[in-house]
Amino acid sequence: MKINDSSNKLRSFSVEKPNNANANTAKADAAKALQAEDKSNKNVTLSPAASKLQSLEEKVKASDTVDAEKVNAIKSSIAKGEFKVDPEKIANGLISSVKDFLSAQK
Repeated sequence: MKINDSSNKLRSFSVEKPNNANANTAKADAAKALQAEDKSNKNVTLSPAASKLQSLEEKVKASDTVDAEKVNAIKSSIAKGEFKVDPEKIANGLISSVKDFLSAQK
């Protein structure tokens, strides 16, 4: 699909602005439908992947994800003007991350 084709198709649609009475009635109807749905659907079942994701999130929250000592050392070296940036190391890290990301999508 070309971008120009889709933008031309979108121009053919028209949207009419509803008046306030119809909008308020629609909101009230939607609220009633949600209330009825809440009363009828109280059970939720998570997929195994969602359950695993929840357990992983709990583990991450419980662990120390930031090394405060290392952060303070970096802040100190930046303040003193002694912090050295190794562009080759950064580039290699970025390339490695992209490779991991691309291989995970296969």
